[in-house]
Amino acid sequence: MIQLVSYPAFTRYNKDGSVLLEKYFIDGKQHREDGPAFILYYEDGSVEEEEYYLDNLRHRIDGPAVICYNEDGSVGMEEYCVNDQTHRIDGPAFIDYHENGTTRVEKYYVDGKVHRDVGPAVLEHYNDGSLSLELYYTKGNKHKEDGPASIGYYPDGSVSVEMYYSNDKLHRKDGPALVVFKETGEVTKEQWFHHGKEYMPSPEQVAAYRNKLNATSAVDGGMRI
Repeated sequence: MIQLVSYPAFTRYNKDGSVLLEKYFIDGKQHREDGPAFILYYEDGSVEEEEYYLDNLRHRIDGPAVICYNEDGSVGMEEYCVNDQTHRIDGPAFIDYHENGTTRVEKYYVDGKVHRDVGPAVLEHYNDGSLSLELYYTKGNKHKEDGPASIGYYPDGSVSVEMYYSNDKLHRKDGPALVVFKETGEVTKEQWFHHGKEYMPSPEQVAAYRNKLNATSAVDGGMRI
């Protein structure tokens, strides 16, 4: 069986004659079926970036369509694309790594929009791999029905901030939509929002929120959730 091998239609060189980048085209469109259609190289000849294209669209079914490499050859970033839209159904579609190899950012996309049915759609991590931020999205909007859509963490794992969103607007029916914490768990700031507009709650609203919070803390052994 004869295997067809494609060759770059455009090549740019460094002053020393080494290859800087290669692009593959068919009928005027970036296109390649047997590998990346765009390749960028470091000065030493190692690959810095690869991009897969079909018919001028970033597209790859069996792996990331965009891969960026560090100079030591390790992967720095991956992005999964289908028909030029960031998309992946079985894991994060965008992954960025710290220099030590641990994951820095994970983002879940469906059809070009940040989205995840179950769990946070965006996760950010400290160098040691521990979680620093999680965001919940529905079809491109920060949104969560049953809790904060944005949760920040201190390096020790304690919560630093909680933000409640509905359709990408700060919103919470029965409490503050923005709550800031010290590492000890003490609340340092609360702000109330209704569909993106900040307001001053009534004494009755504050009392009802405090009573609910105290009842929850008692059930959970004094731990605020």
